[in-house]
Amino acid sequence: MARGPDAPEGRRCTGKAEIGDVLRDQYSEIPDMRWEEIQHWICDQSKAISEWVVRGTPAGGEPFEYVGCDLWEFRDGYVTKKDTYWKYVG
Repeated sequence: MARGPDAPEGRRCTGKAEIGDVLRDQYSEIPDMRWEEIQHWICDQSKAISEWVVRGTPAGGEPFEYVGCDLWEFRDGYVTKKDTYWKYVG
């Protein structure tokens, strides 16, 4: 995840269960969180890029909007790495 306790990665998640737990927690805090304006580029069999805007409103908080991208790496049909970067849209 782009934000978290593990510098410089943010938060490192491994496996479907851990990723599911983190996303479930995010949706419990931000039930209207949504990714929009999504574009994907496949560079080759081992790399791809996704660009998106994520929007939502945390319970009791102010709405937010971030522009971000994911850098994907694949091997043998599996995701081996996904780095997420974002910036706040004020």
